[in-house]
Amino acid sequence: MTAAGAQTLPKARPAPEPLPVSGPPYLLGLVLAGLWGIGQHLPQQEFYVFGIGPGDFLFLAYCAAALALSWHRWTVFRSLGGLRSFALLVVAFVALGLLSGTVNALRTGMVEKDLVETVRPLYYVLITAFTAAWVARYPSGQLIIAFLAGVVIVALTNLFHEAPAGIRLLGFHTMYNPNMMANMLGIGTFLASLLVLDGRFRAATLFMALFVPLSLFTYSKGGWLMVLVGLAAALTAFLGTGRGQRSPRRSSPAWMYTVIAAFVVGAAIAGPLILALVRFKLETTQFADTAAEGSTIAQRWGYVVASVRMAIDHPLVGVGISNYEAEYDRLSEFLGASYFPTDNPHSAFLYILACMGVPALGVFLSALVLPFMKLWYIVPLRSLSRAMYIALAVTVFLVSGSVQLQLISQPFWWFFAGIVFGWARRQVVVRERRPAT
Repeated sequence: MTAAGAQTLPKARPAPEPLPVSGPPYLLGLVLAGLWGIGQHLPQQEFYVFGIGPGDFLFLAYCAAALALSWHRWTVFRSLGGLRSFALLVVAFVALGLLSGTVNALRTGMVEKDLVETVRPLYYVLITAFTAAWVARYPSGQLIIAFLAGVVIVALTNLFHEAPAGIRLLGFHTMYNPNMMANMLGIGTFLASLLVLDGRFRAATLFMALFVPLSLFTYSKGGWLMVLVGLAAALTAFLGTGRGQRSPRRSSPAWMYTVIAAFVVGAAIAGPLILALVRFKLETTQFADTAAEGSTIAQRWGYVVASVRMAIDHPLVGVGISNYEAEYDRLSEFLGASYFPTDNPHSAFLYILACMGVPALGVFLSALVLPFMKLWYIVPLRSLSRAMYIALAVTVFLVSGSVQLQLISQPFWWFFAGIVFGWARRQVVVRERRPAT
């Protein structure tokens, strides 16, 4: 006990962990983000080997050099320590994939590409760790802008590349690789909403003003939906932050008001043209036809039924990532009118379920949830705006994973996770460094 009248001093607070003195190379991060935005979508496929592109080779070279020089001080290695739960789930996912491949190789064999696809998430988790370390040291908006610049470059490249079987209607023609580019334009529109949260209204509006019209050239219903959800997320972020009240680090909110007005005017002027384009796309969906007659609804329903059936027959390890086509063809009579030849279910979730098994899908979904849980606590929005923004963010990636395989085969999801984790770490450290009252 202290003496009567003596004052007790407050307990000393532990010193907060400082922001990293040295982070990943600043310029290298911007270059890599731009190359990751381009991804594997250039028409010139000679740039890619087993889906590995220039950005991947550059990043792997950096990783190899950093490990050789000073592995214990390597920023990415230290960053992985802060992503322990996420990294362990990814490792478990890859382990289940290797188990699936090994078991199924005993009856069907395995090709080199299968092994590359199985271990690729280990590489992508390094991208997440690098991005998180970069964002913890430098302004996140700059890295997002570099990534979105890569999306613009590859979208314009595919737009002006003549598609051999391109559809031409009402002045629009299908850009090359339309479905994958629709996915990237939808993801890009949502990532622009992160720029809104960062107060970079000018950059956000410029990117959205590019992505929206470019998406019309994809003829993708899923892509259009993702773009609309991304726009809703940007609007929610803008309205939820006090309609973009200006601060010294922010650009003028007049940019957001300008793009909102431009979209309203553009929709009024081009409304009939856009409606005709949407009507044409809905007609090609052919709701009442069979899959063989061209109904995309029947085709996708067939993918769902077949994938579930494969999971029922092989619940623990799936059928193997290279065996989907053979197993799908074996179910042709069972699928009936919903059968349409394919080598994948056009869904990342169905692909994991059918090819790797139920446990692998559960682990992957657990890893998928973590960044959104973190985003809930750090997004600078309140109550209803926060809930709406998180719901829209989840929707964008769920739609992406439901219509494409890119969620597990491209770096955009892992880049987003790195942005969120790095943003969270930076906010925690800054908050801890404030003097106590």
